[in-house]
Amino acid sequence: MKLIDGVRTKALRVIPDERGRLFEILRKDEPIFLKFGQVYCTTVNFGVVKGWHYHKKQIDHFACVSGMIKLVAYDGRPHS
Repeated sequence: MKLIDGVRTKALRVIPDERGRLFEILRKDEPIFLKFGQVYCTTVNFGVVKGWHYHKKQIDHFACVSGMIKLVAYDGRPHS
């Protein structure tokens, strides 16, 4: 799969033990980290699809902590 210029992916390493699981979503010493902006959590009810939104210039990091996500990214830049 060809990624959009600037899009990066990172496989999350799950560390299980007898108490549960841990995984680091993002660390400041990783190449994909540029600066802190905001962190939020959202949920989606079963059978619901969240619609499109647009950012002219923004860096987003997504982590699906339960279930499954189908993320669609569109690059409207002329050279894309």
